[in-house]
Amino acid sequence: MTEKKALCISLILLIIASVILTSVILTSVSGNSLPVVSLDPLNPVVPVGENLLVNVTIANVTDMMGFTVMVGYNVSLIHAVCAYSTPISASASDWWPVNASAQFNFDRHPVINNTRTYATNYSYVWVGAWGFTKFTGSGALVTINFTGIAMGNCTLDVFMMYDSTMFPDEVEVLDNYADPIDHTVVDGFLTVVPEFPTFIIMPLLLITSLAAAFLGKTFWSRKRKAALIAG
Repeated sequence: MTEKKALCISLILLIIASVILTSVILTSVSGNSLPVVSLDPLNPVVPVGENLLVNVTIANVTDMMGFTVMVGYNVSLIHAVCAYSTPISASASDWWPVNASAQFNFDRHPVINNTRTYATNYSYVWVGAWGFTKFTGSGALVTINFTGIAMGNCTLDVFMMYDSTMFPDEVEVLDNYADPIDHTVVDGFLTVVPEFPTFIIMPLLLITSLAAAFLGKTFWSRKRKAALIAG
């Protein structure tokens, strides 16, 4: 078996495993009534040297007007490049932080986001917004652009906010009174693969996306059905 064929087979098996993992995670949170902060895609695959857009999402939130979020990753495998607003957060009046010292600046949009290393080979992106149009529902809070650096895999840690006075760098969801909204988080799992020709990688990624979309649709359909029965 040639090296290229072996790599293709490994990638296919990896994508199948990712779809199964997504199903398990969605099932595990299906009984949860709290808003869920997660990632989309939840189990991304990116070739070395390519960019990857990952959305930090929230599901089933009510009257949200602000958030902070921290996503951790292995800096030896991927680098964070930029952070972008989404339709939910685009109208925010305040964004933070804006520089390498994690200083807050409430006057400008964080096109290039702060990335700090706090452990060996481990970094995180920290970004927050406040004052956008009050939002109820599900959608993307912020989009992070990553670049694949080296082959391997790592968890994309979505850090939970337990105490805003002790852990100001983590995840917080705020209502229209700036009070915390209880929520849960779901971590992602990223894999960096070798460079593949587009005609090979794109169909596989399409299959993964369709499978994830199907699982997500099934999950939320069950949630709605359960809510109707409970009502």
